[in-house]
Amino acid sequence: MRRLVILGLLATLVVAASASGRGEGFITVKPGDELDVVGTKILCQVTQEGPGEAAIACFKRDSKGPIPGSYAVGITQKGGVAAWKIDAKRSPQPVYTRKLSSTQTRIRVKVKQVTRIRGTTVDCAIVLSGTRNDEETIYCSRDDKVGPIVGSYAVLMSDSMVAVGKIKADRSTTIVWTRKH
Repeated sequence: MRRLVILGLLATLVVAASASGRGEGFITVKPGDELDVVGTKILCQVTQEGPGEAAIACFKRDSKGPIPGSYAVGITQKGGVAAWKIDAKRSPQPVYTRKLSSTQTRIRVKVKQVTRIRGTTVDCAIVLSGTRNDEETIYCSRDDKVGPIVGSYAVLMSDSMVAVGKIKADRSTTIVWTRKH
């Protein structure tokens, strides 16, 4: 049943993420910005990993920072993805990674909104998921004019799970790593 829910979620996410293929309707974000997913404990931070290398990482947080025992996920402009488990000291510890061969602004995002990191093709869509279609979920991927790039990876996060998916030839996403949190 859980697999069916995730597959349904992914179909919705691919449509939402690719609905604005030319960038229309995107909220442009830049390194230093934060995405505060309305209705969740999820916060995403956009960073500059090096010259021309933007990235975004999402995690659950409370008033003190990342929540111990929860997971975080991230994706870079060049297609690398990672997941971390937050330890008791609120520090991220790597648990999964894959790579292909300023002033801070907090931007509140909600369901049906899509963001793009400025100067990149990294997009994040906020959608509803779960068995009752009532759980806000963020889906981030590298996109071309049609949607997620075939052969690349995507990251997903809701208040109850984190996941990494690989984009297939038909642009659907297959989950390759997931954890509840």
